[in-house]
Amino acid sequence: MLDMEATLLLANSAESHAQSGMVNALGLGWSVTGTPTPPAALVLMVKVPWDQTNIRHKVELELVDQDGHPATINDQGGTVRVDGSFEAGRPAGIIPGTPIDTTLVINLSPGMALTAGAAYQWRVEIDGEVVASRSFQVRR
Repeated sequence: MLDMEATLLLANSAESHAQSGMVNALGLGWSVTGTPTPPAALVLMVKVPWDQTNIRHKVELELVDQDGHPATINDQGGTVRVDGSFEAGRPAGIIPGTPIDTTLVINLSPGMALTAGAAYQWRVEIDGEVVASRSFQVRR
C-alpha cells in the first residue's frame, strides 16, 4: 500500500512550474462540459510519503463511464488513457518524514465526442492503486 494522498481537479487550462511545484490554472474546478469537449486540463496534486521519495512511480489516468468501464469517445470505440511516471525528490533542508508535494498537469486537446447527458469520471492510479478520481457531466 502506497499511502499517497492525491487530489485531481479539472480546469480549462493549466501549467506546472517544476522548480516551485506550483500550478497556474484557468477555469479550475468545473464539473459540467459540452460535447465535443473544449480544451481542458487535469491537475493532479500528490503528497508523496517520505519513504516513497526518490523512487520512480507509474501513474495512469483513465476516462471511465458512469458504470466504471473505459469511456468510448467515438464511433470506432476509442478510449482515453494517459500513462506516465514521476519521481519526487527530497529537497535539502526538509524535516525527515515530511510528505513531498508533487504536481502533474495534463493538457487535453479539444474535440472528444462524449455522450450528451452522460456522466464520466477521470480515475487516477499510482503504481496500480486508485488514489483519486473526479466526476463530471456532459450537457444535453
